[in-house]
Amino acid sequence: MLQAIRSKATSWVIKVLFGILIVSFGIWGIGDILRGPGQQATVAQVGDVSISVAELNSEFRTQIDRLRPLFGGNLDVEKARQMGLLERSLDGLIDRAAVQQELKHLGIAVPDPMLLRRIGAIPAFRNPAGEFDPQRFAAVLRQNNITEAGFLGTLRFDMTRDQFAGSVAAGIQTPAALADTLFRYRAEKRVADYAVVDPGSMPAPPAPDEAEARAYLEQHKDRFSTPEYRAFEMARVDPAAVMADFKPDAAKLKEIYDQRVKEFERPERRTLLQISLPDEAAAKQAKEELAKGKDFVAVAKEIAKQDEATTRLGAVTRTELPGELAERVFKLDEGAVGEPVQTGFGWNIVKVEKIEQAHTETLDEASPKLVAELAREASTAVVTKLANKFDDERAGGASMAEAAGRAGLKVAAIAAMARDGKAPDGNPVAGLPPGEDVAKAVFETATGADAPLIESGDGGVTFVRVTGVTPPALKPFEQVRGQIVEAITAERRQKEAEKTAQAIADKVKSGRLLPSAAEGRRVETTRPFTRDDGQAFGRLSLTLVRDVFKLKPGEPVSALAGNGYVVAVLREIVPADPAVDKAASERVSGELRQAIAADITAQLTQALRQRIGVDIRQSVIDQMYKGQ
Repeated sequence: MLQAIRSKATSWVIKVLFGILIVSFGIWGIGDILRGPGQQATVAQVGDVSISVAELNSEFRTQIDRLRPLFGGNLDVEKARQMGLLERSLDGLIDRAAVQQELKHLGIAVPDPMLLRRIGAIPAFRNPAGEFDPQRFAAVLRQNNITEAGFLGTLRFDMTRDQFAGSVAAGIQTPAALADTLFRYRAEKRVADYAVVDPGSMPAPPAPDEAEARAYLEQHKDRFSTPEYRAFEMARVDPAAVMADFKPDAAKLKEIYDQRVKEFERPERRTLLQISLPDEAAAKQAKEELAKGKDFVAVAKEIAKQDEATTRLGAVTRTELPGELAERVFKLDEGAVGEPVQTGFGWNIVKVEKIEQAHTETLDEASPKLVAELAREASTAVVTKLANKFDDERAGGASMAEAAGRAGLKVAAIAAMARDGKAPDGNPVAGLPPGEDVAKAVFETATGADAPLIESGDGGVTFVRVTGVTPPALKPFEQVRGQIVEAITAERRQKEAEKTAQAIADKVKSGRLLPSAAEGRRVETTRPFTRDDGQAFGRLSLTLVRDVFKLKPGEPVSALAGNGYVVAVLREIVPADPAVDKAASERVSGELRQAIAADITAQLTQALRQRIGVDIRQSVIDQMYKGQ
């Protein structure tokens, strides 16, 4: 439809019709037509709190952005809805609203001083000197598209919710019997003897005749066909090209440097060696050895049993050391060894290997970073301007080449590209922007149509028009005959290996020992392994591991592991004892406590929802994402 409008846009009839439409929209408005439900429309009412379309859309998009990397960048709105992400986003907002109202009812609040201390403790907001930096704070929020008010509100809620949840979980005790049972189950180990049946060691089967090979080709056409290829035109607004031509204003650069000069302050750093000792006597002994001229690393190894990696602290600032130690260390000269100092971590002796004096980068030193930032900011506006110019020209009926020329862009014609972004020669198509968005768009767009505007991760914009489709084609039999013979041979060897492995397992079941039943194959013994140790047999196979945990000593099992089959015979069961590994047992108990607390909190939240009342406007939600 869009293509038809573009092709007729220069017709005087179309211009008259557009004029009528514009007048009509001026009278009645176009907001509801273009946007569906308004951004302030309510999707759910939770007691006195309304959740708007804008809030749900923001939360939903945030969840999509968080999960998109797990899907290789290919997670769109429709797929996210199929996964239930929209319902999960709405549930989270409803839970939040219910808890907020209960917190208000209970009078639980976070005073401003506590909130400020929490913000100051967040590492991302600190400068190299370890101090809270308001400019860094603003920059981090800006980079993540978060407003200051939104961040403070979220953090305040999180802190009050943590107080609320903490009071709920405070009295929870993990039942000892449950914790012990779970620990014994998780930590129990098995030891098995095993032999591997490699398909490659099986005798070569007879080569398939031509009839068999042709039949195999017919049954596996997808494996021996060329992929679908698509031809397309592409015009790209590249931010790197825009940034390359950027020339900053010297006065502006100086002004920004003066405003942000604290960012370029580098505190004094000292490269240290440290020996940590348990008591004063050991510290004095180490100091005496050092006074004799012995090597610091050697003394650390001899007296403190420290390896060199532990001894070398590397370069640190004053704020990265305990106060009592920093005070003394930063008074030492380069190459000096300090007196033993007692801290909360025991007794310590430190040697200063190197001193890097405090330094503030000059404007010239800081310029590359500042210029790059200014270029990125400037490129955004230029990219948007060029993209809008190209889009307006296309909407006016210009061809890809004409629109690109008027916007100062170039059009690249790609003759053939597969869905994986590769050309027929197997190499990646040159000139594509980073990511897989272009290939995805090309294969989701009809021939002769423009794909929706594509924004890449580097800030660029790409326009694509699909010009042709070459369907998958079965390769000639003679071309793939060798591959077919290899595939049939490999399958037959695999089946023979499976039969051989099962025969060995059957012999063990009948009373023969594995070394005898394996008929000359090497028999090995595993290390003790747990239920989730997928590499217990030297190759990935959780199925085999879990099958072994179903056996009694002396019983065999055969399973596929890696590219071969393994016959395993359980040799020994190693039970777990909570009293022996108290640390691991306590970790399990702690995990159970957290799980119980989370379950109770979830039940409490559900109870709050029922008490406060929740009204979900499903029709508004359906209209909101209609057609997406």
